Amino acid sequence: SDILFERCITVWIRSDGSAADNFGALVSGCHGIVTKDCAAAKKCIEEMPENLLTRQPQIVAHGGMPVNYQPNSLRGYQDAYENGKADVMENDLHMTKDGVVVLLHGTGVYGQWMNGDYIDDIASQTTGTGKIHEMSWNQLKQYQIDGYKSYPKEPILDLDTYLDYFQDKETRHFMELKRQMQTDIVEPVVNAVRARNMEDRMNIITYWDVSAKEMRSRQQSRRMWNICWIPCLPVRCYPTVSI
Repeated sequence: SDILFERCITVWIRSDGSAADNFGALVSGCHGIVTKDCAAAKKCIEEMPENLLTRQPQIVAHGGMPVNYQPNSLRGYQDAYENGKADVMENDLHMTKDGVVVLLHGTGVYGQWMNGDYIDDIASQTTGTGKIHEMSWNQLKQYQIDGYKSYPKEPILDLDTYLDYFQDKETRHFMELKRQMQTDIVEPVVNAVRARNMEDRMNIITYWDVSAKEMRSRQQSRRMWNICWIPCLPVRCYPTVSI
């Protein structure tokens, strides 16, 4: 079950209701027990030591190592891997008008896709101005990541460079597709990951059902991609759903 835990997939284990089976399920680190004897399972839980960790927590490097470097920068991810010993790297993906996938958070208004908002304005996070989807890669890469605290500026990172660095390293990746309702980013992301045989190390995050469905439709092999769809509407918030 470790491979499922590592990919943030909820795991339930069936128990026959005996104390031994209940205890075995609990120490496995499962998220829940399926049993006909709920009272026996509850009793077993109550008898376990307080604050007991039944599986090793995962260390997720959110945007790399933004306590030392600009977010979504190669040096930040290198620092998170080499010095932070992170298990998982989290990043944010956008795409230039000529189809190059880049790692930047971008700013804008979620839910305003109808008004053409790609949430990819770079003014507050780089030395440039404009929107990623309106620039070519050659135009975008002339700027640098700048805007987080007083850290040194860093080159804007493209997905190929990022994946090349991690291809031979035992890390997993949470990659968030930031283009809202635009699904054209899915194909280049899939192709870049598949070219390096890294599918089973990827968790794809999106706020949009169309992106989740497009990603799922491109799974041609049995190698695991975990796709996390977080529905996002202007007024209400919903819990994470794995599909």
